[in-house]
Amino acid sequence: MAYWARYIQLNRYDTGTTQLYLDLYELVKNNKHFVISTNVESQFEKVGVASSSIFEIQGNYGYLQCEKGCHDTLYDNEELVKKMVEQTVNCKIPTNLVPKSPVCGESMDVNL
Repeated sequence: MAYWARYIQLNRYDTGTTQLYLDLYELVKNNKHFVISTNVESQFEKVGVASSSIFEIQGNYGYLQCEKGCHDTLYDNEELVKKMVEQTVNCKIPTNLVPKSPVCGESMDVNL
């Protein structure tokens, strides 16, 4: 999980919007639009596209889900990811930061 936390921090939370997505948004912002994206780092949302107008085929690095699939709720992970990154030592995080499903108690996984 330490690897994922650092990877998500870099790609989802530390990376600002890129010019490409700003340009794409300029083209559609005054029109009705719906985005189908294979991106997982929320670039469309960062530029202003409403999350309800985005379908992310491959998931979103900003969320965790039950690894076993016992329920379909997605959980925002920003605060947890930041804690994991801050507390990583020798590529490991403290066990109390390993996320567990609030429904079945099994491990949580990145929404992919």
